[in-house]
Amino acid sequence: MKKIILTLIITIGFIFSKECPETVNTWFKISTDVTNSSYGKVMQLDMSKGLAGTDGVYVYLAMIDKNTNEQVIISFPMGTWEDGAGKIEQEFKDLDDYLRKNKGKGIKIKYKHK
Repeated sequence: MKKIILTLIITIGFIFSKECPETVNTWFKISTDVTNSSYGKVMQLDMSKGLAGTDGVYVYLAMIDKNTNEQVIISFPMGTWEDGAGKIEQEFKDLDDYLRKNKGKGIKIKYKHK
């Protein structure tokens, strides 16, 4: 009986198999433009073509969003930069400690108002 069920599952798997296309030359980014209706949505940036430039302070990348066909410009400061004295590393350490202490039973967010 187990062999029949296994054979059926494998056969159905081959009949209804679907290949997932590999995303090549695509960057995924969450929209941070508050003036755009796509704010907070995932953008698929086409990195197969575009434009890169600099003004001596920032590096600019211009490409197209595959979902909306809009031009997107991303800027990075030239040289090295940090997130502000290791804040990201500390947040991950705090999260890890929190989950260990509470055995992964959920996360309560504390908002800090300035």
